[in-house]
Amino acid sequence: MRHAALPITLAALAALAVLSGQPGMTASSCGKLAEQSYRQKAELPRGVVEAIGVDIAEKGQAYQRGDVMQPGLPLYRFVSATRSGCRIRINYEQGGFAHRWGTFSLFHIAGAWRVTGTR
Repeated sequence: MRHAALPITLAALAALAVLSGQPGMTASSCGKLAEQSYRQKAELPRGVVEAIGVDIAEKGQAYQRGDVMQPGLPLYRFVSATRSGCRIRINYEQGGFAHRWGTFSLFHIAGAWRVTGTR
């Protein structure tokens, strides 16, 4: 009975095998990537913006700054981002009735970026 958990363990390892956005990177090497800063939304790794799931304007571009809605403008605007290993944090401005600053946190797992939190 000692080996009953072996298939589950192997499946879990297979799911975590590729964690970074770069081909051929493994779970252990993803965590070893040096910290990287992003000053523009366009510089973010492939798949990050799509994973957020909201329309976000590039830094300096127009967005829904106040509570008077303007058709076609996103509610969020990119400020900056930092990647450390398999995690990326994106700082943003949110317009609307109550202007605020926030952060999207994402983690790269099983070949895709996943939102793990916002604040």
